[in-house]
Amino acid sequence: MVAREISKVYEEYIRGTGLDILEKLDQDKMRGEITIVIEGKEDGETIDEETMTDEEIGEELKKLLEQGFTKKDAVKSLAEVTGVPKNKIYNIALKM
Repeated sequence: MVAREISKVYEEYIRGTGLDILEKLDQDKMRGEITIVIEGKEDGETIDEETMTDEEIGEELKKLLEQGFTKKDAVKSLAEVTGVPKNKIYNIALKM
């Protein structure tokens, strides 16, 4: 969740998955005080790697690379966030 201007007239909240929030933030430029609230993975909870297509993984890799991540760091970061195995992400990165 991203909260903007908490306890002020223009208070605003954006809820959703990390990817949903990034898409919304890409559309709207937020200004002001911003707070990010992240819920961690529950004990024993796993992310099904099938929830992300290769195209979606490629898009997220591209975003990270455009932000200045090295390919190695982008693969590592995306694997940590999504739970998709690093070797699968790395193979997609090699095709880019």
